[in-house]
Amino acid sequence: MVVLPLLPSLIVAAVAMGAAPVSSFAVEEVTSCEPTPAQDLVPEVVGPMVGTRPAWMVDGEDRWKHGAHPVKTLWVFSRTSQEVRIVGHRLDAPGALRLQRQPDAVTNVLVITDPGRTSVIPGGASSAVIRAYSFIPTYVFYPSPGCWEFIIRIGEEEVRIVREMTG
Repeated sequence: MVVLPLLPSLIVAAVAMGAAPVSSFAVEEVTSCEPTPAQDLVPEVVGPMVGTRPAWMVDGEDRWKHGAHPVKTLWVFSRTSQEVRIVGHRLDAPGALRLQRQPDAVTNVLVITDPGRTSVIPGGASSAVIRAYSFIPTYVFYPSPGCWEFIIRIGEEEVRIVREMTG
């Protein structure tokens, strides 16, 4: 566990409200990164996918490149017309991921309103695969190496995917 000092302005505000001054608070620190295992669900279409039903990702990179290097990432969803929301943050230190689907639209929260309607059709995909999955190409900007977690919400379902980017 890491103990971080509170900002002086928060201490002043707490004392002004009648609270006793507090000098620190506890934050859980992740000491090891356990990446989500890969599955080879549609090998005739894409390489191994990381995730669990109903959301997976394929990015093929695990090494961080200096700077704002975007990583091509293919999201694979069980076929749905429900809205998908993707956010990401670092588990072992402060940090947030940036995502991009459209040119000039880099964001902290990627929203895909109807992945079934906007899916690309990858080469080699049979009609059964196209009926079962949606394929959404994007870019992910990792600001640093580390242990990164994606949280994907599809309707009421939530999937968490952990990736480790080494330096």
